Amino acid sequence: MTSILFFVLYPFYGFLGLIVYLGGFFVDGDHVLTYMFENKDFRLRTMFSLKKIYRWCKEEDLTGKYVICIFHTAEFWILFIILVFFYPVLMPVLFGLILHMIMDIIYMFRHKSYSHRSYSIIYKYVINS
Repeated sequence: MTSILFFVLYPFYGFLGLIVYLGGFFVDGDHVLTYMFENKDFRLRTMFSLKKIYRWCKEEDLTGKYVICIFHTAEFWILFIILVFFYPVLMPVLFGLILHMIMDIIYMFRHKSYSHRSYSIIYKYVINS
């Protein structure tokens, strides 16, 4: 989905379209990090086993176990928005993050796969412990 967005934005915005795309693409890097920490698998090739990680994410949704995907948390968003306030050049990245989250929400509702990701670090470790 993010790739389609890039091809739509690029003719109008050029390089800024690429920055928006990268913001939306790299936000999912937290799924890789979560997989590696949850499974204690820190091998370099694990980072590129995207099919394996995708399957694991689907299985986690079915088990109901709450996991932290750091770039999808409220705390990350608050810090990033503050960062954009001081460095406005990051605004296209924020736009990509927002579009990515909108697409995530649409996907979850269309497929009725309400994720078991914890959207707050504080909630996961302080309130829900």
